[in-house]
Amino acid sequence: MEERKVLIIIPTYNEKETINILIEQLKKKHPDFSILVVDDNSPDLTWKKVEELKKKFTDVYLIVRRNKMGLGTAYREGFGFARDRKFDIVIQMDADLSHSPGDIEGVLALLGECDVVVGSRYKGGTRVKNWSIGRLLLSRCANIFASLMTGIPMRD
Repeated sequence: MEERKVLIIIPTYNEKETINILIEQLKKKHPDFSILVVDDNSPDLTWKKVEELKKKFTDVYLIVRRNKMGLGTAYREGFGFARDRKFDIVIQMDADLSHSPGDIEGVLALLGECDVVVGSRYKGGTRVKNWSIGRLLLSRCANIFASLMTGIPMRD
């Protein structure tokens, strides 16, 4: 299989307690993957932790935005970064450690059969902790919308 450029996009807002752990885990497991952190000018200075990690890992990138602009726009900015730098594969991960770096191999294995692979935070019967009913409803509505728009049944 040919060598493909992989970028992991991690949006952050007040994730200074977990961002080091996640990036260290990712680089240990996948040293050839690049990582882009898109930070919404976190009041806890998450971006400073990433600046420190950039000294250790030359393929960790950081975009610090002026203010809190949201998850969707962070991913859009990350996808633009990936497109402009001609990455072949883009992986989205949450900075709060709710996505396991160990699941990446399974995702990449499916790319031989699929163009898009969507993971689920409910895999193996696990439950999301500390989500309000509003957040759960938003997640469910987003899944229904994505299914309707793509014609592919999805559940996250």
